[in-house]
Amino acid sequence: GMLMVRVTIALVTGLIISSPVILYQLWKFISPGLLESEKRYVWPVIFFSTLCFLVGVVFSYFVMIPFILPFLYSLATENIEPTLNISEYIGFVTRLILVTGLIFELPTLSFFFTRVGILTPRILRRYRRYAVVLTFIAAAILTPPDPVSQLLLAGPLLLLYEISVLVSALAQRARVAGSQKLLQ
Repeated sequence: GMLMVRVTIALVTGLIISSPVILYQLWKFISPGLLESEKRYVWPVIFFSTLCFLVGVVFSYFVMIPFILPFLYSLATENIEPTLNISEYIGFVTRLILVTGLIFELPTLSFFFTRVGILTPRILRRYRRYAVVLTFIAAAILTPPDPVSQLLLAGPLLLLYEISVLVSALAQRARVAGSQKLLQ
């Protein structure tokens, strides 16, 4: 009931407020094991991944939730009445925001996987049409059945995919330049 709602809100708020200290402690633990060449990537990656996550949170809260909740309520019929209590609402919104924030980490993941040699921009370009189809299928499932809602969800996801292709290309150039530097 209300106790769990308050505990959940307190935990999430506490994590958000204490995240700089947690990140600092994590950095102090990891940094002694990193080379100087590796340390220079840490702060840009932290900044970029935090920015991507926050953009995902804002997108979820201000774009997705206002479309999804009315759609879910529209599914009610004479025999089925929607009953959403506060703890279910908080849980749903929290999960949706968290998942959307993590989905918006796609460019960061493409950077990392390209730098370690698992992913290339060529692979991303080759599978672009599958990504488009899967994105629109997911948007059709997750949104109301009107095209505007589907485009509001699919558009940013496709933009994230294209940003991931660009980020992967930049990371690959940096990787190749670093490899050539080592060979000289």
